[in-house]
Amino acid sequence: QALAQTHQVSTTQELRDAVSQANPGDRILLADGTYRLDDRLRIDRPGTLAEPIVIEAVNMHQARIEVNTIEGIVWSAAHWQMEGLHFKGVCGTPGDCEHALHIVADADGLVIRHNVFEDFNAQIKGNGVQQSDGTFLMPDDVLIEANEFFDNAARPTSAPVTKIDVVGGSNWTVRGNFIHDFAKAEGNQISYAAFLKGKSTGGVFERNLVACEALHSGQIRLGLSFGGGGTGDQFCPGGTCTPEHSDGVMRNNIIAK
Repeated sequence: QALAQTHQVSTTQELRDAVSQANPGDRILLADGTYRLDDRLRIDRPGTLAEPIVIEAVNMHQARIEVNTIEGIVWSAAHWQMEGLHFKGVCGTPGDCEHALHIVADADGLVIRHNVFEDFNAQIKGNGVQQSDGTFLMPDDVLIEANEFFDNAARPTSAPVTKIDVVGGSNWTVRGNFIHDFAKAEGNQISYAAFLKGKSTGGVFERNLVACEALHSGQIRLGLSFGGGGTGDQFCPGGTCTPEHSDGVMRNNIIAK
């Protein structure tokens, strides 16, 4: 087994190279500066439970990831940690920026901590991938902790607007985040701070602060939910999404207008 390495990166290409070469126990350290993603960055090399792969800013929030595509990072590999980055959607048509992070398939055990996510329709999206035998491979045991999520204006889209949008999977924990100023300007104008749905199980929402209208106001803004707006049965194991969520816990959150 290769010894764990530290990868110092300062350009987008160096970031892509480091991600494509990372092994269990490696650390990817982002220098201060701007890293622009004009197409997806795919993370498909797993760490291990004992030796996760860590990607983090050298200085908190001073590594800025500008996303100029439908989704910034597509994560399908397990046991990574991401800390201290600042993601911002910069699509020329703002509604085209769907996700900063898209967590799918076998991306178990991720830790997303101390990041800022600004100006996306759904900053973090999680869902399963259907296999050839009809089963779904779901990301489980994901921790989203102590991040900030917000939009500078109502999102100019009729697509779903939910800052943490998770469909399926087990044991997601959303803890200690600050989620504010989320709104959908078009369509039904209904948005959520966060939800877990799609026949998911064992989710926890705790100690989050949700401020619906700190920077701007209007539309219909909902806080935290098990079930969200519901899920099409074709997206759930066994062909049914009933119940949308089971064995969830929601405690000690503040939801403010």
